Amino acid sequence: MNDNKLIKTLNAIGKECFVDYFDCFTDDSLSNEEIAQKIFDERGYTRNSCNSRTSHSRSIIKSGRGKDALTIITNSNKPVIQQKALRLIQKNYKNEGLSQIELKHDPSKSLHSTNSSPVRFNLLPYTPFPEWPRPSSDELILIAKLIAKYTKFLNPEIVQKVVESNEQQNANWCNLLKIKKIKHELYLWEKCATAFPGVRRHVGQKEINNVKNQKRHIPLFGEAVEIDDNDYPKEIWSFILSGNKFRKKGPTGYELAHLADHKEHNNRCAKEFVIKDINHSIAYFGLFTCPTNTVYIPSALLRPTDFLISLRLLLLRRSNQLYGRFCKILPPAYDLPELHEPEWDINKFEWADPVGDVSNVDNFLLYRQGKLDNMLKTTA
Repeated sequence: MNDNKLIKTLNAIGKECFVDYFDCFTDDSLSNEEIAQKIFDERGYTRNSCNSRTSHSRSIIKSGRGKDALTIITNSNKPVIQQKALRLIQKNYKNEGLSQIELKHDPSKSLHSTNSSPVRFNLLPYTPFPEWPRPSSDELILIAKLIAKYTKFLNPEIVQKVVESNEQQNANWCNLLKIKKIKHELYLWEKCATAFPGVRRHVGQKEINNVKNQKRHIPLFGEAVEIDDNDYPKEIWSFILSGNKFRKKGPTGYELAHLADHKEHNNRCAKEFVIKDINHSIAYFGLFTCPTNTVYIPSALLRPTDFLISLRLLLLRRSNQLYGRFCKILPPAYDLPELHEPEWDINKFEWADPVGDVSNVDNFLLYRQGKLDNMLKTTA
């Protein structure tokens, strides 16, 4: 395989895909079908795309150009991918010295560059990043206290009305989802607050495109009657706070955050919660539109909720404190873990008052009923 073909093949695979599954591609005990299935399950690409990426990747490695491909990726403009490629080279080719590849023509740059001189990739021995100081436990508590002070939960009276409405219609919705061959337990459970059963977040680029092209009713990976970017979880907030359906603009300086994971990809629920059912699903899509699982957080403070488990559990315990009397905020397969760190006790934090009142909740429930009637309707 010459240099030009190497670059074209690598671009067809995707550099991120190549490094993320490099260990699989080089594992002779795994068949192409097994690797393609793994990529399909984790990334949501089409079957044909997964098969193609696998065969192309293995053709690079079989031709002896695996290290050269990784070397090219170290020149990526994405630092995370660069570092993955460097670590793979250090792990798999550490005894081969420096690597240099000369590429006389890079098709990916031909439209943007007039420089015809060869592109050289010089790889130095991998040196780990320095260890930088991280926030102490006390400092993390201070961050959490700041976030708690500004995090907005919905008024419990609003959520209670949603739960009561769900209890009245649960059996009918479960039956309609079953008719559509959708596992209703992924969306509905006793005393749940799921706002739109049957709606989940989109998966993969093709589903993203379907949402953009107003084809929400065409899920490509099953278990849904509609797919969504992030509008449906905001509908109840919009009705309660603005009196109407969501119009792509929320409160200034705030963003909606989900507390428990609702997607299959990188789902952490089994690691973060107590497992009550060993046959639990990877993801419970109903959590996507549960108002008990969403909060508004200042945009400047949003990211810590993605990476700090103690903070996510703190917010979930606050949710349970507000709604647990009449609602089960998690599906029955899970429960919140016991608190072993007294400093994270919710009663030691100053919380923002819940927002909204019940004056517009009936309008939301009517709007929701119309949407669900249309989504779940069956043909005679």
